[in-house]
Amino acid sequence: MSDTPAPNPPDAKLAALIDKHDREAREDIAATGRPSCAKCRALWIVAERARVLRDVEQARAAAEAWRAHQKQDHAVGGDSHGAQ
Repeated sequence: MSDTPAPNPPDAKLAALIDKHDREAREDIAATGRPSCAKCRALWIVAERARVLRDVEQARAAAEAWRAHQKQDHAVGGDSHGAQ
């Protein structure tokens, strides 16, 4: 058996990128004191980087995740952070 790890499926890669950028966004918010939604920012960063890398599927997945997050977490009457 090979010691080479199996490649991550695209969903796992997207989740890892979202987690990484979510952490960076929270650190940035803590440093600047600007109120904003870290998850919105993280998903936007992932989508932008995927577009630059021409990874259409990842860009689409990030955009869909952002829309779902907006609908669930920023619905009228809910917590209305500013999207980046």
